[in-house]
Amino acid sequence: MFRVGKSEGRNLLRRCLDPRMVWSVSVVFGQALVRRLTNRLLHGRGVYYPRGVIECVAEFVDDARLPLGKQALSVSLVPPEGPQRLRLAVGYLEFIDVPPWRSTFPDEEQFVSLHRWNWLLRAMTDEVSPVSAAWGEHWVRSWLSELGTLPPGPASESYTVGERIANLCLFARMHYGNWCSLPEDLASSLYEMAHYLVHRIEYQPGDLTGNHVVNNSRALLMVGHTLGLPRAVDLARELLRERLPILMPHSGFLREGSSHYQFLFTRWLIECWLVAREMDDGPTLAILEHRLPKLLSACRFFLVADGQGGFHMPTFGDVSPDYDPEWLIDVPLIAEDNWTLTPDAKGWGAMIRCYFASTITALPTAILSENDSWQCHPEAGWFRLDYEHWVAIWHAEAAHGPSIGSHAHHDFGSMVLFRNGHEVLIDPGRLNYEPASAEGNHCMSAAAHTTVLLDGLGPMLSPRDRFVPMNYRAANIQIAWSEEGNTKIFTIRHEGFSRRAGGGGTHTRRFLVSKSEVRIEDSFTGDGERKLDFFMQFAADGEIDAFGKSGVHFSSDLDETDFTISWVKEGTLAGWRYPAYGVRQSARSFHAYGHVTLPFQCCCRILASL
Repeated sequence: MFRVGKSEGRNLLRRCLDPRMVWSVSVVFGQALVRRLTNRLLHGRGVYYPRGVIECVAEFVDDARLPLGKQALSVSLVPPEGPQRLRLAVGYLEFIDVPPWRSTFPDEEQFVSLHRWNWLLRAMTDEVSPVSAAWGEHWVRSWLSELGTLPPGPASESYTVGERIANLCLFARMHYGNWCSLPEDLASSLYEMAHYLVHRIEYQPGDLTGNHVVNNSRALLMVGHTLGLPRAVDLARELLRERLPILMPHSGFLREGSSHYQFLFTRWLIECWLVAREMDDGPTLAILEHRLPKLLSACRFFLVADGQGGFHMPTFGDVSPDYDPEWLIDVPLIAEDNWTLTPDAKGWGAMIRCYFASTITALPTAILSENDSWQCHPEAGWFRLDYEHWVAIWHAEAAHGPSIGSHAHHDFGSMVLFRNGHEVLIDPGRLNYEPASAEGNHCMSAAAHTTVLLDGLGPMLSPRDRFVPMNYRAANIQIAWSEEGNTKIFTIRHEGFSRRAGGGGTHTRRFLVSKSEVRIEDSFTGDGERKLDFFMQFAADGEIDAFGKSGVHFSSDLDETDFTISWVKEGTLAGWRYPAYGVRQSARSFHAYGHVTLPFQCCCRILASL
């Protein structure tokens, strides 16, 4: 969730001079209080389960019996040969004899990554040689012996338990060639985890349920087929059947506003398809097969060729700590005939092509767009232009409607821009999820994107902003794309600033793309004196005031005004980008600010070298 920023909070307080807004704010906080009390008093998410899920859970409880019974762990005293490090969300946990399973970390995502067993799969892809089954199973048994099947606290929250289940099932399938050869003692432990997860599926009240339910479903589908638990498979199917139409209602895009989560979510469903295909699970395949091409196409939407045979993935919205974007970048390509597995290929795509070679050929492929320069998905809020040597991508999503579980940022009106495969304008991604992290919270703000602020307010809030009233964040928007001669024009017109106390006018932002330049024109209606901030976020590989590696030169007519202009590189908050969770890289941030009398117009230009 977002914390309300200082400017937004002050504006909301001023709006509370209106009794109707006081009532709206009271309702929002009353609902939040009811949710918290319900969760605390009823202990678990079962109160939010849909009817069909409740019925499947009841059938699972009535029928769930582990044929093997409880098995004692078979822990060897001598560890097998293999790496003495485990990949975490950020970096590695190195050890000499035994991993320090009770390690603590300042960042909770770093902590839970140790207990999600993601290191099993990363050891298959990142080490010089893939690790053996004995290596992985030994350290899984070591973990279980030290901590127990379900240790207390965050190590056993639902998402983490689901990841443990899925990662061990995948690891065993890759080594044994089938889903049903997991050693009996580890199967016994997975059964306990599955029984625990069934009662803690991550449903939330209202429309706040997000992608975690699909992650829970993936775990139950895998463990159901691995252990021969048909009721777990039935429950997994019901979760997919109920949640997928809600989470991806338009064009295959996950509704949560994050490019990286689009890839992660698609990866989960491909893995569900793999186990269903190999276990001849027709009902699950029927749920997935018509959705996978749309999901893969939505992933392809975000890929930008780098000119050297690889791709960029712009990091709109949150960046997941589970697996970095580079590890997932081949997700939409793995079933395509022209995807080649090179000897040094790494990541999820290479792993799947290697260990599921005969199965993956039957995966439905992406629906490729026709040779049209525009790709427009207004219902999902995503737009792309490929023209001449430019690629531009926008996320312009309205903030109206109920609050949802989301990974979106305040990036409305911002643009990511490439020239000849080189990054020019970037989205910063997100450093971390720590609530007290000023840098992690700044990443989500409008000031971290290529956009404008009026009196400290960004153009648009988001459905993720659950602690502001719906009528406060709702705003009309109009999107249009057109051509004038050899110039492509993308126009965003909105009334997001109308939430400002005292009212606000209309803001129109036009992007004009021709062979030689990209122009960004801003115009504001209204009256009175206002403080305006203009932000642009540039990649760091090249000088912007000269034709550097990216081949562009930047100028602005703000230089001819009383605006204060600054360039920040490697600053405290600005001047950074975050290509993966916990990873900080240098960037360049342009900031111009000053006071103007509305109406007002200005223009920025990015000129290309010829």
